[in-house]
Amino acid sequence: MVLFSLPLLFAVLALRLALPALKGSPRGSGNWSAAAVSLCICGLVFALALGPALDAIGLF
Repeated sequence: MVLFSLPLLFAVLALRLALPALKGSPRGSGNWSAAAVSLCICGLVFALALGPALDAIGLF
């Protein structure tokens, strides 16, 4: 679970910061693109950390 908690923390922070940036910025602006890229990267890190975390606790 330790392997999974840090990416989860960063994913929650990225969601909290990126969603208002996506809603408040016009599509195609620098803020909108940066928010979209950060959500994609954070989702990828989250998914990559999920496998070893589930394997460590015996669910996978």
